[in-house]
Amino acid sequence: MKFNLWSSPFDGRRRVALGFAALALAGLGLPSRAQNRRPLRFVVPLPPGSGVDTIARLVAMKVGEYTSQPAIVENKPGASGFLAVQAVLGAPADGHTVLVVGNSTLTINPVAFKRLPYDPAADFVPLKLFGGGYCLLIVPAASPYAKLSDLVADARSRPGALNYASGTTTYELYTEMFNQQAQIKTTRIPFKGTADAVNGIASATVDFAVVDGTAAYELVRSGRVRALAFTGPSRSPVLPQVPTASESGFPKFDAFVWVAAFVSSKTKPEQVQQLRELFARAHESTELQKFYARTGTVQSGLAPEQIQQFILDEMGRMKTLAAAAGLQPE
Repeated sequence: MKFNLWSSPFDGRRRVALGFAALALAGLGLPSRAQNRRPLRFVVPLPPGSGVDTIARLVAMKVGEYTSQPAIVENKPGASGFLAVQAVLGAPADGHTVLVVGNSTLTINPVAFKRLPYDPAADFVPLKLFGGGYCLLIVPAASPYAKLSDLVADARSRPGALNYASGTTTYELYTEMFNQQAQIKTTRIPFKGTADAVNGIASATVDFAVVDGTAAYELVRSGRVRALAFTGPSRSPVLPQVPTASESGFPKFDAFVWVAAFVSSKTKPEQVQQLRELFARAHESTELQKFYARTGTVQSGLAPEQIQQFILDEMGRMKTLAAAAGLQPE
């Protein structure tokens, strides 16, 4: 699979005609803005600094502007995203609490755990699939590995000696997929999130990591970490000097991540529609578009009604990858 569910530039780019004055007064369906000063909460299952967190903050800023309501981001990392999910599903289903996530929470956890305290397909309704991107395999700046083949050769000669940083289950799965393709064995070192995993590489406390490109591009540019491979079908437009995994001998290592927003499936349809329109407008804002361009994010061309099927397809893909990588659910 080569990320063919995405398009760039954004398919059907359009400005959404909204009654924003009415929205501001209605306060997402409540009687009046004066009566509704509860903040809009954007719950993120990762610490600050990840691509998911950055998009959540930019969207919250724009939605707050559009509605004249407070909009805040709440980071609830840990427990494989369970804390964030519980915060959203435990809140009133009135459109004021939004879950902003990447792959792990809704499509990786179903294959990583035998039992989940939530149903990814039934408990949430999608608002917006913002976009996604391929990953980077990075090492410390002073690493002896100049090429991906160097790392693989050393790992093969010393099974289990090299360790890798894993910020979420997504990156554990992708790294184990790489291990399987490279016929190597390395040791997982868990971190609380992608940003922490990248910092672990920058401080040379771990040997390598597979990470979301948006979390590592700036450190690669500054020379604080070294990128050995990019997992896209062609080189990244923002890091053209980094060879692709295919160029490095691993054409099937096509790890990618995505960011999307959801609310409880118990939310009223009219509130869901209002949020979808707000998020569509935020997606096209100058601030989001600049972020996408700076990080090489590929924008999604899927309509809201198509996202649910995308999630189901991703669950199936992750199940296949987990089986190939030999990962057993906990």
